[in-house]
Amino acid sequence: MKSYFLTTSLIALTLFLCAEADAQNTKKGPDFACKDSMEVFLQKAGRPFYLDRVVTLQGPSNVRDLGGIIVKGSKCIKKGRVYRGDNLEQTTAQDKEVLVNEYKIRTDLDLRGDGQTSSPLGDKVQYVSHAFPWYTGGPDGVEGNKHGNIAPVIRLFADKDNYPVYYHCAIGRDRTGTLTVILMGLCGVSREEIEVDYRTSFYTYSGTLDKTGQDFMVDNLLTPLMNLLGSYGGATTFQEGVENYVLDLGITRKEIKKIRHLLGGRK
Repeated sequence: MKSYFLTTSLIALTLFLCAEADAQNTKKGPDFACKDSMEVFLQKAGRPFYLDRVVTLQGPSNVRDLGGIIVKGSKCIKKGRVYRGDNLEQTTAQDKEVLVNEYKIRTDLDLRGDGQTSSPLGDKVQYVSHAFPWYTGGPDGVEGNKHGNIAPVIRLFADKDNYPVYYHCAIGRDRTGTLTVILMGLCGVSREEIEVDYRTSFYTYSGTLDKTGQDFMVDNLLTPLMNLLGSYGGATTFQEGVENYVLDLGITRKEIKKIRHLLGGRK
């Protein structure tokens, strides 16, 4: 009888620990087991060092430094300059202390454009809100009715006084992911590295709240976006295509140069 209760207790403990891991840092759904964490994914992708880019908070779970991506054997984009993440309404008092005093966040860039007027991080943090598009097609795509909000968001990264920036949407994957494609593309990050960063969201709690399959999102949404941007204006490289795209939006070459300088991106 004791053996039975011991076995039952161990099974219950195992299920609890898996549920806890699932809630903290893994894909929710049939594609991944509890053990297949972000660390396992990055190991399989040959980029275990990208774990250093992950920001661990009590509330937001899909947060990482845009810096540290490898381009041609060396790091591209300075660390500590820009952070991508999920919504800040879920931050705890400790999270706010960390983001404001440790990471020195100066600008809260909210891509939802939902009428909020101030940052949950407090009055010391500048709050900027724009309804940003995501992916391609339809009214919410980069060609849709939110198209006019892209330039003011990109232009924000040309002003050194805005840094460090924390930009986010609701779950930190779609609108946030679209802006990330543009910023990384401008800085010379390859499509392959951008895809690895995008897939990382699927190993977080917030990034999988809608339980949409990872490969489905990559094949049907991320890839068409990168195809559009990468060939824009007859470009022969991904970086050239993204540059052509933002120039067409009204961003100047001088502003692009400033963005690359401030982020540390390659020309």
